[in-house]
Amino acid sequence: GSLQHGKIFQDYPIYTFWVVPMMYVFHSMFGWIASKARRRFIHQGGFKPSKVSHRYSTIPTAEAERVHLEDGKRILRTRYEEQVLECMTEVASLTVSFLSIQAFRVNISGVMPNNIGMEVKHYRHDKACSLNVVYLIAGLSLFIVLLVHLSKMLPRGMCRRVVIHGQTSVAMAMAWSLMCVIRWELTRNIESFGSPNTVKARVITAAGTSLAAFAAIYSLDKLADADCTGESTDEALFTMISAIGILVGFSWEQAFEGAAVGVAYEVSPATSRSNTVLTKLGIALIVGLVCISPWRRYILQILIQLEDRRREVKDNTIRHEIEEEIREQEASEPEEHLNLDDDGFAQSSDVGESDTEDA
Repeated sequence: GSLQHGKIFQDYPIYTFWVVPMMYVFHSMFGWIASKARRRFIHQGGFKPSKVSHRYSTIPTAEAERVHLEDGKRILRTRYEEQVLECMTEVASLTVSFLSIQAFRVNISGVMPNNIGMEVKHYRHDKACSLNVVYLIAGLSLFIVLLVHLSKMLPRGMCRRVVIHGQTSVAMAMAWSLMCVIRWELTRNIESFGSPNTVKARVITAAGTSLAAFAAIYSLDKLADADCTGESTDEALFTMISAIGILVGFSWEQAFEGAAVGVAYEVSPATSRSNTVLTKLGIALIVGLVCISPWRRYILQILIQLEDRRREVKDNTIRHEIEEEIREQEASEPEEHLNLDDDGFAQSSDVGESDTEDA
């Protein structure tokens, strides 16, 4: 975000959009270099994704267990590569979405937020600004549906990966936009709300955002379960649900960040900024030591169970589709009528007819 605060961007706010493709190219190049390094040092020169999870749907359980043990190393490397690619996609999407919404905000309201997206002084905006952000959210929602349909049509490769990156970036941009319009409306309509940068205002914003997000997620989930929506529409709805979940995380992150800054300034001397940074680092380490163990015991285990259940449902779906294809093939193939000779061996009807003619 520091690039967007340069002199040229202050004079020409429309140029702030230039930073977005620059950062995307930077992340793409870094991801390509990291991929080459992983293939050389971790995958010993090459990477072949494991197909065991797909073979589980077509082979017996005992055989699947044997294949799983024999191919375990490649399975672990496949899971590792999937997690790395997912993390890199989320980091790149988070950066691109944040910079995009920063550019939209400065061109809509005329006020450039700071590096973390906060408007320190000029934080009150009229209704027209909020309406423009709402129109932006509607456009982003339609764009998500378009990208989902496009990703279904493209084959595996670089083009499809770029579309998936764009899909995640647009979803996160929608989350940033929702949080922006909620903060603007609370500041404009509630006089006692005061500055949205205080810890109290951040907590109120996070709590209100969470309640609205839970209602929206419940409605979208019911819509996805309806029979009137197709597979692509359901995936677009799930992407929106993920974006709303990210919105809740963003709002509470800013609330805790404000609280950590307040504690750091109270503990550290006001004249020493380095001590304030060290205090924030110490708070982060203490919170990490307290929270990581319960997260691993409960939240992470539930997440792994849900992912395994999703894979199981997907494998069952694939197995049922394969079984249906086999039944259709067997039903379409003509049955061969065989004749039995005196010794009980099968012979074709053509051979039988020729033997009868000879006799």
